Amino acid sequence: MLERTKTLCSYGGNEINHLHPTSITLAVLGDNTVVAEILELLLQEAGYNTLLLSKPAVDNLDQLLVDAQLLILTPPRDVARRKAFLSPAMSGQAMAKIPVLELLTVPEDGTQTRLGDSIGWPCRIERLTQKIEETLLLAGSPPNGTSNTIVEGYRSCTEEELVALTRAFGAAWNAHEIDKVLAFLTDDIVFQMGPSPFTELATGKQQVRSFLVGVLRGFRVESWNYQASENRVTQMFKHSTDYFKSMGIDEVEGRAEAVFRGDKIESFIGTLSPQTVEKLWAALT
Repeated sequence: MLERTKTLCSYGGNEINHLHPTSITLAVLGDNTVVAEILELLLQEAGYNTLLLSKPAVDNLDQLLVDAQLLILTPPRDVARRKAFLSPAMSGQAMAKIPVLELLTVPEDGTQTRLGDSIGWPCRIERLTQKIEETLLLAGSPPNGTSNTIVEGYRSCTEEELVALTRAFGAAWNAHEIDKVLAFLTDDIVFQMGPSPFTELATGKQQVRSFLVGVLRGFRVESWNYQASENRVTQMFKHSTDYFKSMGIDEVEGRAEAVFRGDKIESFIGTLSPQTVEKLWAALT
């Protein structure tokens, strides 16, 4: 059974409606019960099933999380309290069986023990839902409302689902996880992030892997204005990487188009803005 709920993400600058299957269950756990209860209500409003776990549940997470697709950890009252609260779970197998999304109220300073992906809190509920879908996709789970129809070995997708996949593809780049990036691609992928001689055309996953090894160091991308039409998704982007910084260029901008075959990207071509191309040529001369 599917329920139509108000969208919590933006598509092409306009609000859209998503279909959320009631089979998606999010477990909520933390030492701050007030935040947990508020979060539970917000997630239910978005169309998710929720499982609110209390402190005694930590000792029995393996059994309680059987039917959940994602574990959300509420913001800690303090780091030491969180560590003491979660220590039983960290020593068990539950965290290894399910993707984890942490809500953090303060910037990470490198001293925290990361249990999974994270997002700053508080945040807009549309951003949280977007992050939930990205985390599920990166973990290998389908996003909300995705089709299970298989066409020529690939799962067919709606345009809204392709946008969610494209967002998750960018999140994999920002996570610097080469295998996760490659998991979004077909074996015969055609890939290029700009004109020669700045980047060369890569065909097949092995060539893309070689490209990623050279550019992911210090890589960070921001994308916006996602537009989907049939099996294509376009987006505007700006990204930075140590490679460009070594040339004296802080970031580059442009437009990218992803062409999908089912739920996999078969072509990804980036076009750099004229201003960016001008800066790159100036750096090479």
